[in-house]
Amino acid sequence: MDHPLSITLVSMTDQELYEKLSAFVTDHKRNLFDELAAERTYHITAVMEDIYQPHNASAVVRTADLLGIQRLHIIENRNKFTVNPDVTLGSSKWVDIERHHEHENNTMRCIEKLRDQGYGIVVTSPRAPEITPGTIALDKPLAFCFGTELTGASDELMEHADHQLRIPMYGFTESYNISVSAAITLYTVMERLRTSDIKWRLSEKELFELKLKWTRKTVQSAAHWKNISDAHQILLRLTIDPEIINGTNDHLRSCRSMKHHGIDRFFAIELERHMHVSHEAVDISALKSET
Repeated sequence: MDHPLSITLVSMTDQELYEKLSAFVTDHKRNLFDELAAERTYHITAVMEDIYQPHNASAVVRTADLLGIQRLHIIENRNKFTVNPDVTLGSSKWVDIERHHEHENNTMRCIEKLRDQGYGIVVTSPRAPEITPGTIALDKPLAFCFGTELTGASDELMEHADHQLRIPMYGFTESYNISVSAAITLYTVMERLRTSDIKWRLSEKELFELKLKWTRKTVQSAAHWKNISDAHQILLRLTIDPEIINGTNDHLRSCRSMKHHGIDRFFAIELERHMHVSHEAVDISALKSET
């Protein structure tokens, strides 16, 4: 007979969670998180509208990561965003990608959300007036928008832009490739920001939240389970994602070999030690009844 696994959790602060998960991250990785998080920004974001070639969108993701731009927005009215792992080289793991694809008019939804967050909307166009990446004012947060490969930004995006921006060109071709346009624009404005007096870095709260997020992602990686016991995997997964609590009985039943090592009591004690859960509240009779 199956019995539910009852777990009463005492709330764990984010700081406590970070300290526990950090134990499964190398010193080198933790130091890298400290170093790189300090170079991240939300002051600048990039928006891609209906990019249909995965290598172009993926190149922008990689560029944003390398420049320290933490958040990207993807508008999917007609074309679905797809990551090309050969281009991103893992960069999509370290940036926040917000996809806008659930409404009939995703362009306007994205614009409205960015405006609510205080961003000015900047659209690149080869026919824009005098504003360039080297001259645009950076004192306020800006969202740089890049349109689809063949036709550029939609009329709606152009119409609602606060600024139109052009990248200087001195050749016969009319425009840059989307990924090149994004690289030139974002590199230029980020270099200007880094030498300015503008407060573009993350706040202390944002820094901590980002490092916790990166730590979660690192611990969730399958490579980090290889040398960790089944019981610890369950503990870590519970810590990473509380929703897994709802299916913990299934996790226990899938680890039948654990009972041969007295894992029932060990599991309860480990829950108490790692998650502030009283082992009296853990009903693992379902595991004991397995044969």
